[in-house]
Amino acid sequence: MPPSRVLFLIILGVSGLIAAIIALNNRPLSPEERAQRDATATAAARDVLRANTVKIVVSYGTEKRRWLEDATARFEALHPNIDVELIGEGSMEAYRALSNVTDSSTNYWRNRPLPILWSPGGRIQVAMLNADQGREFATQCRDLVLSPLAFIMWKDRADAFEAFYKDKGGVTFDNLVDALSAPKDGRWAELSGDPN
Repeated sequence: MPPSRVLFLIILGVSGLIAAIIALNNRPLSPEERAQRDATATAAARDVLRANTVKIVVSYGTEKRRWLEDATARFEALHPNIDVELIGEGSMEAYRALSNVTDSSTNYWRNRPLPILWSPGGRIQVAMLNADQGREFATQCRDLVLSPLAFIMWKDRADAFEAFYKDKGGVTFDNLVDALSAPKDGRWAELSGDPN
C-alpha cells in the first residue's frame, strides 16, 4: 500500500475518533444524569466554600442588635464563605474585658475569642481602651452606626432648663455643656432651681 494511502487512512481514523468523542460528550443527558452531575458540582462547590470560610468575630454594643443582625444576614448572603459571629455585650463590659488583653492573648472575657471588630456604643470606650493600653490598641476606628441619644430630665428641671435656654434652642448638647461648665455646681442656681 502506498504511504500516502496509509497516511490518508490514519487521518481518517483519527478524525472519526475525534468525531465520536465529541458526539458522546454532546449527547443530551438523561434527567438522572443531569441531577447527578448537578449534585456533584454543588457538593464540590460547598466543600470548597467550607474549606475557604473565614470567621469574623464582632463584639458590639447591644443597642445595635437588630440593625447589625439584619446587616450581617444580608452580608453573609452575598459572601457565603464569610461566617460572622456576633457577640452582643455592654460597651463598658467589653471595654473592661479588652483592657486585659495582651499581645499574646487569643481569648478575652469568659473565654470568648478576641473580636476582629469591636463596635461599642460610643467613641469614649475606644479612647479609654487606647489610654489604658498606652498605645493605639483599637485602630482604624470609624463610626459604623450612629445611635440616637435621649435626654431624660425631671419635669420641673426640664421646664426650668427650657425656660432658661429658650432663645438658644432649649435642651441641646451646647446648652448642656454651658450649664455644666459653669464654676461651682454648674449653672443650676441660675436656671432657677436647687443646685443639689
